[in-house]
Parts: sequence; structure tokens; C-alpha cells
Amino acid sequence: MKIFNTPFENSLRLLLILSADPETAKSVDKIAALDFIAIYAKNFGYSEQSLQGESPNNNPSEFATRRELAVIAIKQLVMRGLASIVKNANGFCYKINSNGILVADSLDTEYVDDYMAIARVVIERTATYTERQLFALINSTRRIE
Repeated sequence: MKIFNTPFENSLRLLLILSADPETAKSVDKIAALDFIAIYAKNFGYSEQSLQGESPNNNPSEFATRRELAVIAIKQLVMRGLASIVKNANGFCYKINSNGILVADSLDTEYVDDYMAIARVVIERTATYTERQLFALINSTRRIE
């Protein structure tokens, strides 16, 4: 059974992204972008390490695939009662709810701790970025390699 790069694996990471900033509802595109940047944080200058290791796959074309998985993963989080849909001026956004916080808080591994630390840095440093700016960052050739 494959668990890596599946909607299930992505749903757990996206739940962590939502729990790192529980008060802010985010679009699926913003959630997917924050997750991608957190995974490859070293390439963006946000960490000394990339959580997925040094990989030739950490490129913009991989983001497109991860974004598709994020759409499915967010739907799963909503269907499982771990995230809520928030409609605002930008359309539909997603926010962790109390059930999701309980699940996120129960995830206790070194990877989760590392991911959460990096996710908080990424969210803080990109707080004012629009989706377009996040996409431009992902597509930038100025990333630290």
C-alpha cells in the first residue's frame, strides 16, 4: 500500500499547516503553496534543511501535482470533520476546527515537530503574500539551491 505522496499523507501535512495558523482561513492554493515551501524550506532560504531531503523533484512542476493532491486532501479533511469551509470575498477558504486541532495535537513525531517549526516560519515570513506572490516564489529561479 502506497502512503507517500497520497491524499492521506498530504491531508496530515495540510492539517498541520492549518494548525500552525488556526485563526486564518486559507484557500486551497495558499495551503498547497505554504506546504510546498515548508517541505523544501531550504531552497527558499527559510530553513537549514528541506524536510523531503535533497531532491531533484522540488521544482514548480512538482507543485502542480502537489496542488492537485491538496484539493483532494482538503476535501478529505472537511469530510472527516477536521476542517471547516469559510466563504469570504475571495471564495471558499478552509480553516482547522476543534476536531482538527485535537488530531493535529495528537501527532507526535520528530518529523511533525520539524514540519511545524518550519511551517510557522514560512507562514510568518509570507503572511502578507498573495497567492500570486507565493506562486512567483515557487516558480522563481532565484531560489537558493
